Amino acid sequence: MYAASGSWVAFRGGHEFPTMVRKFEAKPLRVFLTTGMRDMENCAGDWFLLDQEMDKALKFAGYDYEFRVINGGHVAGYAENYQEAMAFLWKGWPQPVTAGPSAPRARDFLVPGEGWQMLAEGFKSTRGPACNADGEVFFADPSSNKIHRIGLAGKVTEFVADSGNAHGLTVGADGKLYAVSETSGKISQHSMGAFSPYIKVGGTKL
Repeated sequence: MYAASGSWVAFRGGHEFPTMVRKFEAKPLRVFLTTGMRDMENCAGDWFLLDQEMDKALKFAGYDYEFRVINGGHVAGYAENYQEAMAFLWKGWPQPVTAGPSAPRARDFLVPGEGWQMLAEGFKSTRGPACNADGEVFFADPSSNKIHRIGLAGKVTEFVADSGNAHGLTVGADGKLYAVSETSGKISQHSMGAFSPYIKVGGTKL
């Protein structure tokens, strides 16, 4: 990707991209960025400042990238750096670009050299994933009024058949699964092998 004065400002959510780069698994992208020291500053933000934020985010997530600060305004140096940028982006062709190591948070759960596998499909919605101490993952499907469990062997099973339209999930310090209903606002409590009726927190609905 070649970006001259990248629009990482608040136009259509562009300001969220540096944060997303930091949070999520690195993609198989190579990036060449240029920015002008006197770039625009308007209602969407300071373009030069946000270009520097993207520079730091890419470094944090381990991307293969180049970042150039140029003495100029908006899109300064675009033509002058184009040939070098293309040589950098296409280096090693026809070998595909490989993803970097990702941010430290992502490296906590990613297995080096392993890709993603489809475990199940056909859900209308998947919300509020939560993980217990054993490594099992739970997610709600409000459309079908169920909560599902992903076991350690990767099998997806129905955990709660009538979830009360559970939406958000979390595992408490007591090892139980807690869910909040998107329709009633009530909290339900689920042990790893049983279901408890709705309970209210503080006597009021959340």
